[in-house]
Amino acid sequence: METAGQRKGRFAQMLAGSSTAAICAGPDNLIVSWNSAAEALFGYSAEQAIGQPLSLIIPERHRDAHHAGLSRVVRSGRSRLAGNAVEILALHAEGHEIPVDLSLSTWNEDGQRMFGALIRDITDRQEATRRLEHLAHCDTLTSLPNRHALQARLAELIGSNDGAGTPCALLLLDLDGFKHINDTLGHSVGDSLLAMVGRRLSGAVGGDNMVARLGGDEFAVILPNCADPLAADRSATALFDCLKAPFDVAGQHLFVETSLGIALFAGTGEAPGGEGVPSSLVSLSERRLETPPTDVPGPADRALTVEQLLAHADLALYSAKAAGGSMRRFFVPAMQNRSEQRHRLGLELRRALPEGELEMWFQPQVSLATGELRGVEALLRWNHPELGLLHPDAFISVLEDSTLAEEAGDWIIAQACRTAAHWREMGLGHVRMGVNLFAAQLRSDRLPGVITAALASHDIAPEMLEIEVTENTVLRQNDHASRVLERIRAMGVHIAFDDFGTGFASLSLLRRFPLDRLKIDRSFVAQIDRVEADAAIVRAVAVMARELGLEVIAEGVETQAQEQVLRKLGCNEAQGFRYGRAMVASDLAARWLDTGGMMTDERRRA
Repeated sequence: METAGQRKGRFAQMLAGSSTAAICAGPDNLIVSWNSAAEALFGYSAEQAIGQPLSLIIPERHRDAHHAGLSRVVRSGRSRLAGNAVEILALHAEGHEIPVDLSLSTWNEDGQRMFGALIRDITDRQEATRRLEHLAHCDTLTSLPNRHALQARLAELIGSNDGAGTPCALLLLDLDGFKHINDTLGHSVGDSLLAMVGRRLSGAVGGDNMVARLGGDEFAVILPNCADPLAADRSATALFDCLKAPFDVAGQHLFVETSLGIALFAGTGEAPGGEGVPSSLVSLSERRLETPPTDVPGPADRALTVEQLLAHADLALYSAKAAGGSMRRFFVPAMQNRSEQRHRLGLELRRALPEGELEMWFQPQVSLATGELRGVEALLRWNHPELGLLHPDAFISVLEDSTLAEEAGDWIIAQACRTAAHWREMGLGHVRMGVNLFAAQLRSDRLPGVITAALASHDIAPEMLEIEVTENTVLRQNDHASRVLERIRAMGVHIAFDDFGTGFASLSLLRRFPLDRLKIDRSFVAQIDRVEADAAIVRAVAVMARELGLEVIAEGVETQAQEQVLRKLGCNEAQGFRYGRAMVASDLAARWLDTGGMMTDERRRA
């Protein structure tokens, strides 16, 4: 039978060959066993360590607690740490500290309380933990704090909703036109640009302020101890200014502009609302104020959470972008009301299309030379079950931003073709049908197929359909839009630029995109018989269009005087109240059939 001495020897042999540091000490705190793994971990040989107090590997600041704990175990015979693994700092022979995982055990040997410890170096584990914490709180592309870190910082500032908190301003910004840079120059260039933008923003705010990247091209800035709209506006100006100089990326000079939304927290569980922000700041553009307004009353009474403050800044950013971009907006409560209304309308629109609440109305387009009905513009109306007939201004932007836009656009094309076929059967002739596109339809490759199917289903010649697009919609879609429109134009369908002259397009678009017609915006027509500058603009457009082989139609014509000037300036067609308001298909057909499709003087006066 194996003796106790043999078992003890084999146990000691096993510990000696273990990769885990193993140390034994007696009740006097002196080391009695020290294996090779302990030599490697702590830098002491067994000869140097055995006989030394166990405090040899305990940092000096922790030694008093170590001695007190050891004495307590010797007296009581029990240890709170026995059987548990704990993470502590140990001392290396060279004087530096090592994070270790320690498992302690105790036993009685020859009537004495003995102590044993298995110790593992966890430096790699802690480094991995730090890396994970870094990844959890830091954006890997820009090395800025990420959304999680931003939310944590806001939570520190806002605190609970019991009235405690530190005043702060939250600024959200994203880069105007960044998608175009990504699409044309590649994602590597886009990533380099974002990293440079992050460095510039950090340099612009400095101090205790925080710059974070929330994802994509969206950044955020927290300004602690700042609930003053004027101070927040000065910081916004600094951010605009820091981005003005070009960025040198991959041998190219890139210019970026930004839109910015600002939300304020007063530090008392309240948020400055519309009363706390001067109206001049609510609609402030990129330009610096020469004389900043000083009439800033106290904050509105509105408790905030981190999520609400972020939502407020996001609404302000959305407002800045919706206003054309490259500007800032302060949050005011009316923005939230509009957002809630848009959300409600979006939900109701999901019901409107399948329930047959959407209707097509049509406004006539006539020849200025002959008075003949040449075409119509198909216009969407919503016959709301509670609110009645809604004009597009009340819902069209909500529809365009929703996931229903493409489905609704398909329905409009089909309805327009169905109406044109019905009018032809009634004897109204080949009336051109103008249909406005949603941006979502241009983003998709489905549009040519949708148009082909609608034309075939109702036996409509392609030239009876005219697709209307705005300059800004085309600009946002750019090269993809051009390819889609080229395919549609090749089918024989006409293409018109709507609201020409009011967007940000350059004249080069007239050469790049397949067009048949320019629609002059009503803003140039309203005073054309009284303002020479407006007449000069229309004259220039008409001459240019004629040289490019394009037709011109003027919108918003209401008087005989406007009509006469347009005719003299070489405008081909006109549309407006002088020739008829938008109406349902049956009313338009009845009105024009009795005149053989001609606009008589009596009809104009009517």
